[in-house]
Amino acid sequence: ERPTGDKKKIAVIGGGPGGMRSAMYLADRGHNVTIYEASDTLGGAIKHSDYVPFKWTLKDYKNYLIYQLDKQGVTVKLISGDDPRTVSCLAAHAGLPDADKAVDCGSLSPEELREVAESNAVFGRVTPAGKRILVEAMKAAGHTVAMTGDGVNDIPALKAADCAISLGSGTDAARNASQLVLLDSDFSVLPEVVAEGRRVINNITRVASLFLVKSLYSFFLSLLILAFPLRYPFQPIQLTLISSLTIGIPSFFLALQPSSERITGSFQRTVLYRAVPGAAAVSLAAMASMSLERLGTPWSVCSTLAVLSAGIIGLFTLGQNCLPFDLYRLSLTAGMSLAFVGIALLLPGPFYLKTWEVTFQQWLFLALILAAAGALAALTRLLLRRVFQHLPSSPSNETEATSS
Repeated sequence: ERPTGDKKKIAVIGGGPGGMRSAMYLADRGHNVTIYEASDTLGGAIKHSDYVPFKWTLKDYKNYLIYQLDKQGVTVKLISGDDPRTVSCLAAHAGLPDADKAVDCGSLSPEELREVAESNAVFGRVTPAGKRILVEAMKAAGHTVAMTGDGVNDIPALKAADCAISLGSGTDAARNASQLVLLDSDFSVLPEVVAEGRRVINNITRVASLFLVKSLYSFFLSLLILAFPLRYPFQPIQLTLISSLTIGIPSFFLALQPSSERITGSFQRTVLYRAVPGAAAVSLAAMASMSLERLGTPWSVCSTLAVLSAGIIGLFTLGQNCLPFDLYRLSLTAGMSLAFVGIALLLPGPFYLKTWEVTFQQWLFLALILAAAGALAALTRLLLRRVFQHLPSSPSNETEATSS
């Protein structure tokens, strides 16, 4: 063994049984071993007994990278064309969970590769076609797969993956086959990439759900007003109040907040599941409030009850979209609730609210309306869940895995 002055070592191993045993010994310790015969044209300086191992030097951020990805629920699998013992040793040094679960894929059939893809973390002696088979097997198991690579031999797997990531120092072909290129070839940015993607998708889901509530109950109310002899419950300035405190202002702050919750389910189904129950509840509450006009209650008071019920349901929907609560989201929901109560009690005039003219019996009727609206929202949510269960599933967002 000949040290070269740093952690990297260069070695040549002579052929024969002794050389092979030495190569296997060094491979088990994470060295990348090259075997030369004495007949190789190396100037005659190499003999059978001369050997030094090539040893990979891992980046300083290796443990941080694995830890952060694992913390975000991303399963890391290592796919390589090298000896599985070498790859397993390197994976252990990098802190990869289950690094000891290494598979020699050199002699496995495509069917056997698909069987071991889910239960193992390290794969050695993998051909370019084998990498593609492993990626497709993990996708078939319901995972969202991101493949990282830098060479031509990685292209089949990069094209098969949901997200292809290549290095800036990689080949032109690998970069062209990828959706994401790490220009500085620094893998430590991957946790930030995952966190940013989750922030965008989670926040868009919340904001879209809030906006869809108003669109849906406006549509439902238009149909109901055509079917029943009742007046439309809201004035434009009142809709401005409801929309500002339950949609506009919360959406602005929610869109800026970091959100690293794991993405689950389909975007469209999640938005509908959150929005439709709230819209149905607002429609029922508004129509029930306006029905009091048929009993002699002034239209202004009926409209006030409809605005109060729509605002309360809208704030409740906002709270549901902010789950799980943290200090930021809890403060946002509480602030919008206090603002709505304060305007309804202290500044009713600019919004044509007759809050102080509502009688005790009418307040009780409002509470009854809200209870019925809550029951309708729960029933709607249950029906949507049943419907979504019978529709074809979209598992691509349920779990995440990355292969490199």
